[in-house]
Amino acid sequence: MVGLQEGLMLIKFAVKAQGISHVEKGAPCQDAAIAHLGLDNTVGVACVADGHGGEKYFRSARGAELAVNIASKSILDFFGTILSEKADYFSQKVDNEEASKGEILSKLKQLEGNIIYNWRKAVADDFAKDPLNETELEFCNEKNITIDELEKPMFIYGTTLLAGLVSDNFWFTIQIGDGLCVLVENEENIKVPIQEDERLGFGKTTSLSESDAIKSFRESFGFCKIQGLTLATDGISDSFEPEKYLQFNKELFDKFSRFPEKAERELQEFIPIISERGSRDDVSMAGIFRMIESKPKETTIENDSKEMKNEEQVEKQEIVMVEERSKIDIKV
Repeated sequence: MVGLQEGLMLIKFAVKAQGISHVEKGAPCQDAAIAHLGLDNTVGVACVADGHGGEKYFRSARGAELAVNIASKSILDFFGTILSEKADYFSQKVDNEEASKGEILSKLKQLEGNIIYNWRKAVADDFAKDPLNETELEFCNEKNITIDELEKPMFIYGTTLLAGLVSDNFWFTIQIGDGLCVLVENEENIKVPIQEDERLGFGKTTSLSESDAIKSFRESFGFCKIQGLTLATDGISDSFEPEKYLQFNKELFDKFSRFPEKAERELQEFIPIISERGSRDDVSMAGIFRMIESKPKETTIENDSKEMKNEEQVEKQEIVMVEERSKIDIKV
C-alpha cells in the first residue's frame, strides 16, 4: 500500500436532511448547510444554520439559507482582509500572542456585526420583494400575530448560525444559538472549543433575529494547524451522548481524510437515520478536514496494477457505512 502522510490539501463537506418529525407534519426542512474552499484552496469555511421551529417563524427556512450564504462570504472576505493587514498573525511564531489574540477577538466581533447587518438587510429585501401572501396573512390572523410585529419581520426569519474557518496556521469558530462545533486538533485530541451558553436548552435558543444578537455570539480561535472542524445543528448533536459524539467526529475525520467523496455520500445517507432514531429534528452538518495525501513513489506498470487492486481491497475494508460504525452511539 502507498505510504500516507499528512497533507496540506483541504476538503469540505455539507449535508442536510429533513427531520422525521417534519416529514410527518408536512413541514419543510428549516436547516441549511454550506462549505467553501477559497484562496487557492488554502482556507476552508463551513456554516450551518437552524431556522426556528415555532409556528410564528414561518420563514425561518429562508432565514437559515440567507444566514449560511452571507456568513460564508463574509468570512472569506474577513480572512482575506486580515491576512493582508496582519500577515504575522498566521506565522508559526507570534511575537506577542496575547496582543494578537485581543486584536483577533475584536475583529471577530466586527465580523459578527457584519454578518448580522447583512443578514438583516437580506431579510428586509426578501420581505419587500415577497410580502406576506394571503395564506400567510390568514395564518397570522389565526395566531394573533399583529401588524405591529410584522413591521419588523426579522423574527419570522429567525435562525441560529454556526460558522468556522480553517487555514494553515489559524482557525476560528463563531456561534449564536444551539448546535455544536467540534475541533479536530489531531486524531487523539478532539474537543468542543466554544463554551456552552447556559441560557440555551428546553426549547430556548438565541437568534440572529434578536435586536441585541451581537451579545449572544460566542467565539473561539487559535494560532495553530488543526486537522479540521465540524459544525452541526442540534438535530445531530442532541442525538448523541457527548463522548459518543466526539467519537463520531473522529470516525468522520478518519473517513473524510482518506475517501472524501464516498464519505460524504454515506453521511448524507446516514443523517436521516440519525433524525429518525435520535432527535427527530431536521439535521445538518458541515466541515473542513485536511486530506491525507500519498507520498510519491516510483512504480512500474505491474506494481501499479497490484497496488490498485490492494487499494481497492483496503477501501472496501475501511469504508464501512457510517451507520454500521456509529449506530450504537445514537440515543434511543
